Amino acid sequence: MRRKVAMPSDVEHKSSRATKRQRETFSRASKRWASLPGPVKADFRKKYGIVDAQTPHGLSDIKVLQGAQLFTSQEIHLQKYHDEHQEVPFYLCFVLTDERGSPLDLEARLQPYYYPYWHPCPGYYLCTGNTLFYPVPEDADLYKLGYATMGTFGYQIFTYRLPELKKVQYRSVAPYISAHYGGWFIVPTHPPAFDWKAFSSPGPPYLWAYHVHQPTGEAWGECFPWTAFTLTWQKITPGIFTLTISLGYLVRDDVLYLTTFGLPPIIWRITKEGFTNPPQHTCRYRIAPWEILGYEN
Repeated sequence: MRRKVAMPSDVEHKSSRATKRQRETFSRASKRWASLPGPVKADFRKKYGIVDAQTPHGLSDIKVLQGAQLFTSQEIHLQKYHDEHQEVPFYLCFVLTDERGSPLDLEARLQPYYYPYWHPCPGYYLCTGNTLFYPVPEDADLYKLGYATMGTFGYQIFTYRLPELKKVQYRSVAPYISAHYGGWFIVPTHPPAFDWKAFSSPGPPYLWAYHVHQPTGEAWGECFPWTAFTLTWQKITPGIFTLTISLGYLVRDDVLYLTTFGLPPIIWRITKEGFTNPPQHTCRYRIAPWEILGYEN
């Protein structure tokens, strides 16, 4: 009987395929590490683990690995022997925009609601409008998303269940403000609404910009075509904004106030003659808790 003797080329071919598979597995594991957000990587870098590696001679080599090396090693093992990926704690990222879709220089807030307490998720502000939350618990009934959620209950706090929350990538938010409280039979309105016309702001540190029209009072959804006043916001700190008003043509007296939980503080009383009370045209205010801090020219 003749025995088939493995030729050097056959051995090299099998070795090449094994090496190729090993390199592909390592490449996939490295790419998965690279795809993780910075805060998640920072958390993994704090972790140590003992890994039993095999030497080329089949001997065990016990190593203590940390961070990227540990993650990559465990990822390779799971892909190679179980066709699985290493578990990563749940995280979410949201982009806050104005109603025109432009990113706002605002940090989002995410809070799972466990009655009767709020438990905010740790947030990391990555770049303009982008906030990453890590870790996010997956056992809450409801989640509250907004740019100011600490102790506030308003129309700019959006409530989601977890399956809905996972689908949210962009969230349009508007300022907590209402107007048109001075006319008879006119319901106060707030943005976004038919009488609030958003326009593009110059960009950070500016936030929203609106031309505000006064409703006619004859039918809901009707307003005068001319601008009664223009409002622009600027971010001073993550929790302090300024609001500047420029007067146009008013048909009737008006009132502008912060829309907050409880008794809303009045920002300006505006007369149809073109005066504001207080007379200064820039207001500085704080969110969470809501408070008017002062006025300036």
